[in-house]
Amino acid sequence: MKRIVLFLMGSAVLASCAYAALFEDFENYKLGLVGDVTKGKWVGTDAVIVMNNLNKALDASDAVPVYASLGSFSIPDSDTQTTVFFRFYVATGSENSPIGVADEGDTSPDSYGDMDAYVQCISGNLTARNGSSSPTIISKISPGWYNVWLVINNNANIYDVYVNQGTADAAEADKKATNFAFRTPSTTSIVSFANVYGSGHLFDDIYITPGLSLVNPPRQVPPTPAAIEGFFMTNGSGLEYSTVINGHFTLPGSSSTGTIGVPGWYSNQTVWSSDSGTRSGDSSDGDGWHFSEKVTDGPIWNVTQTKMVPGQSYTFFADAHGRWDCNRAYLSVVIGEDPNTGLGDPNLSLATAEHVIGGNGIWYHDLFVSYTATQADAGKCIGLKLEGGSTTKIDNSWIRYDNIRLYDGLAVVKHGPLNPVPADSSWDLAPGAFVLSWTPSNDPNCTGQRLYYYIGTGGMFNLSAYNAVSPVSLSPSADFYNIGTLAFDQYVLWRVDTVIDGAAYTGPTWFFVTQTADFPPIVDAGYSCITWLANLPQTLAGTVDDLGEGDVADADVVWSIASAPSGANASVVKTSTNPFQPTAVFTTDTAGTYTIQLTASDTGGSQGSQTSFDTLTVRVAADACAAQQMVQAGYKAADYDRNCVVDLADLSAFAGQWLDDIRLTEAVPY
Repeated sequence: MKRIVLFLMGSAVLASCAYAALFEDFENYKLGLVGDVTKGKWVGTDAVIVMNNLNKALDASDAVPVYASLGSFSIPDSDTQTTVFFRFYVATGSENSPIGVADEGDTSPDSYGDMDAYVQCISGNLTARNGSSSPTIISKISPGWYNVWLVINNNANIYDVYVNQGTADAAEADKKATNFAFRTPSTTSIVSFANVYGSGHLFDDIYITPGLSLVNPPRQVPPTPAAIEGFFMTNGSGLEYSTVINGHFTLPGSSSTGTIGVPGWYSNQTVWSSDSGTRSGDSSDGDGWHFSEKVTDGPIWNVTQTKMVPGQSYTFFADAHGRWDCNRAYLSVVIGEDPNTGLGDPNLSLATAEHVIGGNGIWYHDLFVSYTATQADAGKCIGLKLEGGSTTKIDNSWIRYDNIRLYDGLAVVKHGPLNPVPADSSWDLAPGAFVLSWTPSNDPNCTGQRLYYYIGTGGMFNLSAYNAVSPVSLSPSADFYNIGTLAFDQYVLWRVDTVIDGAAYTGPTWFFVTQTADFPPIVDAGYSCITWLANLPQTLAGTVDDLGEGDVADADVVWSIASAPSGANASVVKTSTNPFQPTAVFTTDTAGTYTIQLTASDTGGSQGSQTSFDTLTVRVAADACAAQQMVQAGYKAADYDRNCVVDLADLSAFAGQWLDDIRLTEAVPY
């Protein structure tokens, strides 16, 4: 009997998302190129995260195609109703770029033909795809933000479209398309959200919710986290050494080849470009002097006049400015014997810090690398190696450095509250007692914390109630709080604000969800078996357990043949009306191996339709003797005719050979 229960995850996963159907709002990304800030979720070389009306969005206007995998939000082919909500910005009405969803065959959508359900601006009008045509759904569309609801029936390859503006939910008057056909009908899952071809759009706030959901999700949002930035010094006095030679590049040196010619600085390169170490019009410290190098020429290094003491910490600070394609700055601690000669191996780094910067951007101040000396470092001069880098085009990359400083102590980056327990975005936690815990902010000027939490029940987060709760005041070092006992179908929204120098810094909002009382049914198809054609039909008996929820009906329980030999005339016919004790009879006219599947769905639960199944195997032999050989191969010694029966025919064959003498009577050649 097969006891492994396999769930059809498509509907089950999407059902859990009914609590919080947000797929993307870009609020957790830094501003800048999508390749630098989204950690690979979005694909689009020149797409940019921008700030729009105090809200972050993705600008694909110069970058299409832009797309992302839906992951666990993917819509299975069996799904008959899922709502995809998003907002997009119309600049001119001539963007001519489809924005919507693509199926499993188009995991890298980059053209019209890759899309399934979408809207598109064409010649100042908003259209929606309907099979082979693109009817206008809004004429002479005006510039501005628009809300779009695609209500998708992936099983039938059709969808409805609702469009409005502002913060109102969609109404029947906002329905612009009914039962429009996919551009590329398929029998696979919808797995990508995409904005392809044309001139692209700004887009934001993508929600994917099971069933029909015409709410306008972005109306209520959690407080935006306030970054706790900067650093502080530990394990030292925090005082600056005066031992960095020419750290502000006030002695510019020469632009000759063969040497960089900047006093105090060294290189393992032999050829430098003409502007290395020369004066430039822009600057970071107001004196007009800094060091500029081509990335392919680096590194450069400075050995200071400070000799290291074991156990003591040191931190170098620097300002850096990327030019053209340079988007990385590397600071490394090295050692040398003599600051006057720069002796040592700068390529042997004791500690390295990588900093992401913007090419052709502003100066980045106070980039740092820290190091604590060991016994082996005693008496050696500490030095700094500087390098630039690029993730796009290294041969056209330049970097500028200025204000190199050395401090006594270890620099530590400040942070806000971290490491929430239960982990952020946790689902299906067992009901019971819950204690919230976290790592408090490490800012030494923290004077207190404020815990906000809201316990809710139901299918959608109540953000208004969460935003209205009163805080629990906690000490600066508090790292846990008991919120009591949670039941099934509950969620918790919570955050920790940090009070620093009298100002409150909002922490990120975390959430977790307990198990739903609506579980998928547990299905057992029963025993696999070996039989033969003359012994058919075969009775099958399975079990279905809906865990007492009462949401599985007889019509929701189905027997089917999942696989069979080619050309077989086989059938499985249900013989029961009890959904929890389903029986069936199986028959066929062809020997071979058959896979029988028992499928059960619940249709009345709070999570929507959930389906699970189990299979068994029926091996059918041509006759009973062949069936016996499937169980255990071999025949009895007396079974001369190999028909699995020892009878008179076998005795006759034996008797016919009773007096035969086959011994040799003379030698034979061989």
